[in-house]
Amino acid sequence: MAGTWSNARGNGRGNGAAVALQAHEKASDWAPRLEHILHKQLELYRQLAALSTRQQALIAQDQTDGLMALLTDRQRVIDQISEVNREVEPFATQWTSLVGQLEAEPRQRLGLLLEELDQLVAEITSRDEQDRKVLESRRAEASDALDDVSRKRAALGAYGGPRPGVQTTHVTPRYQDRKG
Repeated sequence: MAGTWSNARGNGRGNGAAVALQAHEKASDWAPRLEHILHKQLELYRQLAALSTRQQALIAQDQTDGLMALLTDRQRVIDQISEVNREVEPFATQWTSLVGQLEAEPRQRLGLLLEELDQLVAEITSRDEQDRKVLESRRAEASDALDDVSRKRAALGAYGGPRPGVQTTHVTPRYQDRKG
């Protein structure tokens, strides 16, 4: 079956308390419940993908305030995804045995949902990686600029006289090339 639980089920730390999957349950009982949960999960990942796209635009436009607000919204969606992942976990851990119980039609529907989830997660991950590289590059540029300012300030201090408004004791250089 196409579609896997690799991305859709999250971190695997959920306890499954929200949706208990009984060993004696028929596929006709649990499959609609799983489909409903996957639809909730898919909607949340669509929201996260939209936020990821907006995030990329804000980073490109260097809009820090907007980016900070967006990251707050994004965290709320991620928290909701974590909750839904706890509901999915019992199905994910037993998927190998459960998929064999499904009729062709529900198996295909669930497979399509899982494929779309995988695709969204891959898109979000790719955009986030691009954003990380841009932000890392900007951080390096800012760090280099600060280092450059510090070096120039140190050079000016070494060769310049006392700065106006700054009290210093007069120090004469110990070694000078007077033959030049």
